[in-house]
Amino acid sequence: MRVTYHEGSTPLHRLNPITKLVILLAFCLLAIFGPGLQVQGAGLVLSLLLLLSSGAAYAGIRGVRSLIFICLILFLIQALFVKTGRPLAGFEESFLGVNVRFVLTSGGLAAGARISMRLLTIIFSSLIFVITTDPARLAYSLMQAGVPYRYGFMLVLALRFIPVFQSEASTVRRAQVARGLRVDSAGPLGLLRLARYTFTPLLVSALSRVETISSSMDARGFGITGSRTYLRDSDFSILDWITSISAVALLFIGLVVTT
Repeated sequence: MRVTYHEGSTPLHRLNPITKLVILLAFCLLAIFGPGLQVQGAGLVLSLLLLLSSGAAYAGIRGVRSLIFICLILFLIQALFVKTGRPLAGFEESFLGVNVRFVLTSGGLAAGARISMRLLTIIFSSLIFVITTDPARLAYSLMQAGVPYRYGFMLVLALRFIPVFQSEASTVRRAQVARGLRVDSAGPLGLLRLARYTFTPLLVSALSRVETISSSMDARGFGITGSRTYLRDSDFSILDWITSISAVALLFIGLVVTT
């Protein structure tokens, strides 16, 4: 399932996209540089609560369930193979003449919890940003904040064409299956066959669309002026200021005060 923007009227939806970028960066920095398990756990709980308040938490978590499963695998790997700290449990058995010894330590559990909570915090905060932020509004907010409108327009085009190319890829695969081609077989040969029969039609379609868009932009005089006007303004409200300052303050507290 693809993770995408979900329309809504929650407070997170009404925030300026730049504010949500600040929140995302604050959570990521806290997850990466957080000094202890308490800070990591607090960041994880707070990001999960914000995700639940977005109104589309189920769809977002369902779209990244494979990443959450990877976090669980990483926790188990760290818990099984890191032997630092105090031993908590273990056993030693002989299997086919080989002694198998397993010891679960406090350091292994702490290492597993630390890396899994870091990844989960980054995943949940990224979900908050993606499912509550309109891509077009994000681009317009960045342009009004000072990003050159040419780069903002490239961002809008890229975000607009992602679902178009996904739909075309699905259409190409269904057409190939209807013609009896096996493009979903496993192994390197299957990947090569998938690239040959899927990417080539998509590349031709992409080049055709690029040529059409570039001709349209030239006809409309795109890039002649150094500035542009906007149909809708993306203002930075008092709530955005309060939220951004609070996010930076919580990041400072988590990184500095708790050390």
